[in-house]
Amino acid sequence: MAKTKEAAAAGRKRPAGGDASPAKRQKSSGKPQGKPSFKGKPERAAFQGKPEKAAPKILSRKEQKEASKSKKLKFKKNYATIQETVLLWEQLRPKQTTKEEKEQLVANILKKLQGNTAELANHHSASRVLQWCLREGSEADKARLLAEVRAHIVELSKSKYGRHVVQKVISLAKKEDVPGLAKLFRGHVAELLRHPAGADVLDDLYSVCPPACRNTLCCELYGREFTLFGGVSAQSDSISHLPQLLAGVDAKKRQAVVASLYKGLAPVLEKALLHPALTHRLLRELLAEAPGSIVADAVDTLAAAGGNALKLVHTHDGAAAACMALAYGTPKDRKRLVKGMKGYVWQTAENEWGHAVVATALSVVDDTALTGKTLLPELKSKLEEWVTNKHAARVLLQLLAPDSHRYLPQSSYEMMHPPAKSMMVSAAAAAAGGGSAAAAGMDEDEEMLDEAEEQQQEEADEGDAAADGEGEAAGGSSSSQLVERQLGESRKDPTQRRRELLSAGGKDSLAAALLALCGEQAGQLLCSQVAADVVVEVARGAAGGLLWELQQQGVEAVHAAVVQQVAADCSRVSSQPAPAAAGKKQKGNKGAAADAAEQDAEEAEQQQEPLLTQWFASRALRRLLLAGGGEGPDGAGARAFAQQLWQQALQGQCKQLVGSHAEKVLAGLLHCGVPTVEQQAAAELKPLVGDVEAWAGKFWGPAGGQEQQHHSKTKEKKKAKSRTEQGQEQQQQQQQNGTSAPSAKKKKRQQ
Repeated sequence: MAKTKEAAAAGRKRPAGGDASPAKRQKSSGKPQGKPSFKGKPERAAFQGKPEKAAPKILSRKEQKEASKSKKLKFKKNYATIQETVLLWEQLRPKQTTKEEKEQLVANILKKLQGNTAELANHHSASRVLQWCLREGSEADKARLLAEVRAHIVELSKSKYGRHVVQKVISLAKKEDVPGLAKLFRGHVAELLRHPAGADVLDDLYSVCPPACRNTLCCELYGREFTLFGGVSAQSDSISHLPQLLAGVDAKKRQAVVASLYKGLAPVLEKALLHPALTHRLLRELLAEAPGSIVADAVDTLAAAGGNALKLVHTHDGAAAACMALAYGTPKDRKRLVKGMKGYVWQTAENEWGHAVVATALSVVDDTALTGKTLLPELKSKLEEWVTNKHAARVLLQLLAPDSHRYLPQSSYEMMHPPAKSMMVSAAAAAAGGGSAAAAGMDEDEEMLDEAEEQQQEEADEGDAAADGEGEAAGGSSSSQLVERQLGESRKDPTQRRRELLSAGGKDSLAAALLALCGEQAGQLLCSQVAADVVVEVARGAAGGLLWELQQQGVEAVHAAVVQQVAADCSRVSSQPAPAAAGKKQKGNKGAAADAAEQDAEEAEQQQEPLLTQWFASRALRRLLLAGGGEGPDGAGARAFAQQLWQQALQGQCKQLVGSHAEKVLAGLLHCGVPTVEQQAAAELKPLVGDVEAWAGKFWGPAGGQEQQHHSKTKEKKKAKSRTEQGQEQQQQQQQNGTSAPSAKKKKRQQ
């Protein structure tokens, strides 16, 4: 029941006897008497009986450092030792420090680190100190430090900072000490190869090892027996690579070695640790020697790495493995590999071995829309650099003249054309155009991974074979039948692929850009050793006359530019006798900078020479003229150029040109494939040189022997063909005459 107003007022009345005490008033009011009310937390805590917190003391910078140092000394192991060695290291680093002082400082540092080197090498600062000690110490100090490092070299190789100490040991090792270092890693190669830090150490070790040690490192992934018994070199001195090892073994042993290699490389491919040269060699051997199903799985894993696959292209073995991945891969694998090249096409093409990878991608990928969006834009953006670069120009020449041994070295040709491989897939998978090894039921590759599984699988295969035989006898379905599928089989005609790549983009196509560049800078490019080959292939219309078919007007514009330059240079050609042997000048011992400057001056001087006498341009013009000797569309552009060059530039100039370097161009006119030009040139040259064929024969040296041989054979075939036709006609006439002659004789006798 609620209280009344009077009761409430009576409850609030003070007791009799005057005012309450201050303590009671304070207790009743809840506020201290005579003091203001504070709302802050410290004041409330003090009022509630809690001790008041003192204000934090502001430390100076020096005091903060001392506090941090004391804390590190308390909780971090070896902190004091590391700090002492770092102070000595700061004295060791300056260039002004003498050799004797450096050796003394190194001795003091190693004295502090003695017995604890392996543990301290895992620290960032101590690792750098140890590297300097290896670099600046005396032989005795280095030997003492190496003795401690070698005992823990495998563990240090997997350390974030310790690996740098091991790499410094390898880089400073003497040639005779390298085999001893390689033995320290025996049995741990596969383990380190799949470790990010260990892979770097093995890469450095592999780069300084002699061939025998390299073989020993590689053979650890071939099987445990090679690790225990000294590798492949222990079996025979002539064995150095996996193909030689597998050449003389049975099928079962071959399967075991390949399976062991794949088992060791599988985690490496999954982690995309593809930069070591050792991995490049092993991967190439795997793709070359493994059966088709293992190759398909390995390529699929490699393609999943995407842009990391570009780590392969800087070595011969790595580029060969990348080419095999493109050649054996499915359309999906090729798509991922090509996409990974985006942004790095130029860097790959200018590489000594990487250009073969770009050329292979353009030669095997059927999806020209993909390559047109990924590879060609970077090619067109730096076309002038591609034309003049020794390695990148081979990519263009592969499009213009595929697989020409004149432009493509044998090593690059073998990389771009690996041997064909196949695998067994189910009929359904073959009809669908794909299927992995697992879907295809390739159980024999799994057998190689474990001997026990092999026996079980053999028994299962025997049961399956019996069941299949019964099924076939009973007229079972053919869905379980296995058929052979070619790895990397292309469905597009190579000529059609080249046509699409050259013409993709219409007015902005690669063909249009290439023709425009050659037309604008024809004279300058012909004077370049590399670019002259590109101009020759463009001017002849490319192999099969493809460029002549696509851009005939553009090719004719290049002809006109070259002929105009030659006509303008005819008056500048000197009639002085040509030297017997011309070539590049020998470089002196003036240093690299002086030799480079001299070479640049030589090239500038050569580019000012007339095209008919310049070293590279004259030979390029002769080769272009000889290209017209073939039949069909292959030499259509070259024959058109020969006729235009003779009529507009060289006709009537033979007297002036005989006796100079231009003679080789005139000799090319005699085999240009245009009968009228050949006859007119021979008629004009005969009064000047006598026997024209004998005179032209002296120009078929190393540079032109192949062309002369080819065109001589062509002419011989033509002559033989004409003789055969003439002989057939004469025989027919004789037969006709023979049938009519007896009748005439009979008539005479009758008369």
